[in-house]
Amino acid sequence: MGLNLEPRQRLVLYAGETQRQIQGRLEYLFLITNKSTILLLILDTRNQSLHFLNDSQAISLLVRVYHYTREHRYLRSAVRALAPFMRPIPSEDAGVCAVRTHFLGQPGLPWFEEYPIIPSVFVLNGFIYSLIGLFDLTSLEGVSPDQEELSKSIGKSDILFNEGLSTLVHVLPLFDSGSGSFYDLRHLNLSGPNRARWQYHFVHLRQLKTLTKMAPQHADLWKQTFRRWLAYTRGFRSLHN
Repeated sequence: MGLNLEPRQRLVLYAGETQRQIQGRLEYLFLITNKSTILLLILDTRNQSLHFLNDSQAISLLVRVYHYTREHRYLRSAVRALAPFMRPIPSEDAGVCAVRTHFLGQPGLPWFEEYPIIPSVFVLNGFIYSLIGLFDLTSLEGVSPDQEELSKSIGKSDILFNEGLSTLVHVLPLFDSGSGSFYDLRHLNLSGPNRARWQYHFVHLRQLKTLTKMAPQHADLWKQTFRRWLAYTRGFRSLHN
């Protein structure tokens, strides 16, 4: 890992053994298996912000570890990571932060927040990463029939994925700034526009390419958006009056 760190404590995260190590204000969390050590996340201990991995990426990682080891504890871990996605959506008046919310209060448009704050800011790349994690779990094959509870949970991830996908199809055009993409939509709820810097704009482009494979039924939308957003990187600007 290139880190000379002393372990401060051990804990269990979802399932499987993890090891937490601290260096200065940064906290490193590793997943320990009998074959390898994998960096899960980096946490800023001063403000508790997550630097590397959210729940959906944890799901993707654990699904891959399950494929590698065929140990069901990792699959059960991935299923437990669904918990934040399955909590009831709080009412707007409740004053409660949640990963799962409604897009601009619209009941038919569930949204998975990367940063659960009030009011919601609707971060695009975090939402799409959530869909990727749910898709990875939904696409899992080879779960034995005796694992009934796991199969039910995987079925729930399929419902969550399709609900989120429907939201993205409806709201993706709102993230087009005419010269690039918006990182989030905080200008609708909180402050001025927050355009994605090119680094994140290219993340959006890669995610659109991934979506063409995950949800080919909406390929026209993903491809049209990809072509226009790619053109922005080459100087193209939208029409004006």
